[in-house]
Amino acid sequence: MSKFTLQVTKIFHFDGDNITVTFARLKRGDAYNIFASEQENDTIRGKMLLDLVPVYVKQMTGVTDSNGNPLTMDDIKDEVYFLPLLREISQALFEASNLGKTETGNSPAQPVDALPDSTSETAS
Repeated sequence: MSKFTLQVTKIFHFDGDNITVTFARLKRGDAYNIFASEQENDTIRGKMLLDLVPVYVKQMTGVTDSNGNPLTMDDIKDEVYFLPLLREISQALFEASNLGKTETGNSPAQPVDALPDSTSETAS
């Protein structure tokens, strides 16, 4: 049985707070855009992924200002203060969107041309 879920929930520890974030997995088109050019460097790819965090975060709780008021992704997405948190979220987004070595319970998918020929017989 697949371990795939449409959304992933993770808890991050930032500035003394426990922040619960639920995000969708990275979609193929966005992944292609990030890794399409061999000329792009890791810094540019990281920024592209970081820019996608607000798109994929569906819910976030636990981030507050100094007065205890809750903050949203819209409140923090452009604030340098929250950059370490956003980087952690972007890394988790990327990792959750890929089948990792610990999740490979089934054999990996094979391209159609790598599959064995059919052994069933058909009547002539």
